[in-house]
Amino acid sequence: MTLSVIIITKDEERHIGECLDSVSFADEIIVVDSGSADRTCQIARDKGAKVVVTSDWPGFGPQKNRALDMANRLSRPPWRPCRVRSDKYDQRYRSRQQ
Repeated sequence: MTLSVIIITKDEERHIGECLDSVSFADEIIVVDSGSADRTCQIARDKGAKVVVTSDWPGFGPQKNRALDMANRLSRPPWRPCRVRSDKYDQRYRSRQQ
């Protein structure tokens, strides 16, 4: 099974590295950023994430759905947890995946 993780962000330079580290076991990480003015996108790219930048923030639900749509275009794994900015992936979910 292939695992992709989507993360929606904006100006999360302080937290994105730790968030990405917590999902480093995933086969693919896709970050959808809402026009960060800091180094969020560069940090994500440096850690191997695919980064897509949007120019607006339509709200949490619409942005999450946008991220899912983008992930569906980029790949087709059967399971995609969605993370938000400084969230870290919980160990209990990791054990479910294995």
